Amino acid sequence: MQTDRLITIGAIIAAVVALAALSERWFRSQERRLEARYRGDFAAAKTRFRVVRRVVVVVVILFGTLSALTTIPATGDIASALLASSAVAAVIAGFALRTPLGNVAAGIQLAFTQPFRLGDRIAAHGLAGVVEEIKLSYTVLRTDDGRRAYLPNEQLITTPIVNATIEDPTRAETATLPVAPDADLAAAAALLLAIAHAVPSRVAEPAPTVRVAEVTPQAVLMAVTVWVADGTAAAEAGSSLRAEGAGRLHAAGMLARPVDGG
Repeated sequence: MQTDRLITIGAIIAAVVALAALSERWFRSQERRLEARYRGDFAAAKTRFRVVRRVVVVVVILFGTLSALTTIPATGDIASALLASSAVAAVIAGFALRTPLGNVAAGIQLAFTQPFRLGDRIAAHGLAGVVEEIKLSYTVLRTDDGRRAYLPNEQLITTPIVNATIEDPTRAETATLPVAPDADLAAAAALLLAIAHAVPSRVAEPAPTVRVAEVTPQAVLMAVTVWVADGTAAAEAGSSLRAEGAGRLHAAGMLARPVDGG
């Protein structure tokens, strides 16, 4: 009997993992198809799509866990009651009002009310940058110096947010490149700025900028920011900045060398 129960639990866990993985894979494929065929601004649809995808995966795991618990005598009655009644919705709603699951409810609210979208440039909590990802519990903000700030969603629906992009499709793309500490920083900045000005999808305003993001004994990290026409062009612009910047810095003898770990 104990062996049969363990086999059943194992089978349920395997099914839940497989179903969650298939759901994630299906949603990702649908997102790529939509992005390829979408003719308008895809940022709004993409923001909602990603949050819904994560909610579906979480729900699959939740119900799978409850199903596994029904096979255990100590928890079977409770799990069966939750699965067989509307108590599941009540439990989820009750927990969603509390931290940390309150962040999940806030993430869903952000996805559909959309005070900001993926790729938008915002300022909140004293930080400014581009929205890189909206996850179930927090939002990832890529700041101008190349760092990533993780802001709890619950805080973002209760604090003022300045969105510099919501009515404008242009996006800021930042690439961070390592310059040798003994290099001429002014020359390196001029070189990177020239590369930024040559980005094909760049818009005229705002103008590209080059800033010193961080100084270490091994390298001076220089952040190059360029504004491009839309979110689709942002990834291509970032790749171009990194590839062209690294190549030109290397040719000029100004690219920082990797530290020898040996």
